[in-house]
Amino acid sequence: MIKEQSYAIKVIRCIAVILIFSCHILQSQNSSLALWLNTGVQIFFLISGTLFGSKIILNKRQWYKKRFIRILKPYYIYIFFILMILSIFYNKEISFKLVLIYLINMQGILGNILALGHLWYIPLMLFCYIITPYLFKYKAKGELKFFIYLLILVAISELLFKKISMNFAPGIISFAIGFYFSNRYKCNFIKKYYICVLFLTIVLLPINVFLLYNIIKLNNIYGEIANFEFYFYHVFLGCTIFFSLFFIFSNLKAYKNKPIDFIDKYSYEIYLTHHIFILGTLSIIHISKYLLLNIILVILATSTSALILKKVSNVKLNKAILRI
Repeated sequence: MIKEQSYAIKVIRCIAVILIFSCHILQSQNSSLALWLNTGVQIFFLISGTLFGSKIILNKRQWYKKRFIRILKPYYIYIFFILMILSIFYNKEISFKLVLIYLINMQGILGNILALGHLWYIPLMLFCYIITPYLFKYKAKGELKFFIYLLILVAISELLFKKISMNFAPGIISFAIGFYFSNRYKCNFIKKYYICVLFLTIVLLPINVFLLYNIIKLNNIYGEIANFEFYFYHVFLGCTIFFSLFFIFSNLKAYKNKPIDFIDKYSYEIYLTHHIFILGTLSIIHISKYLLLNIILVILATSTSALILKKVSNVKLNKAILRI
């Protein structure tokens, strides 16, 4: 990946972090706009798929070890600390069952704690890591076989993760799309797919607006289908945003920017730590009557927590393992 493309990925990652952060702020204010901004999650999966698809896995066992350590060490350090606080001061909110669910990394599948509800992302990301070496195999067999394999994976995820299939399937699809189109940004066929996705995103937008804001009301099975479609619409929207930004920033000169560099470097730790300050028992988003002040306090608390978590996670780990 050339310098300009790496810069584009860095900027897009920062935008995805801001979208998710803003999504949870709006969620705390009971705003329906939150449902649009959580497209940032799909963008994260597109980024991961793009990065992994542009690399070569020489040793599958070492690759799994490296990726699992990178995602699980900060995760377990973080939840150990948070679960300990919740157990001591807010023990009515958690149970032994919920603690066990987070320890075995099945959150979002078997249960959730509100303050840690965003961590459903972790088992899904691990699932994407597991399938990555096999995506290489089917990517080499051509477009049709790759997307048939993708449909099989989505069907499996629907069966395995029935309770939150609307979260899991779009994430897997987004990851696989990013993976398949990595290293192909100069090809004409990607422009063809981009135009198709852009067209579908625009055409389906008013339908999703009508459904979300109850301008069109559907009941029974049609309502279920409409809800299902809305979650999958995030894949189209995420792809449109991702590829549009990628094409734009790939053609711009890369330059140093401290806020962008900070968010890019600590993006995973920011994702892990921000939610607890916005939603749940430990939230500070309503600490005063001034929302802007509260948001600033959340940003400061999140930035500090992310820095500390990164430093603690880096202890005694080889730098090569921690590098994304």
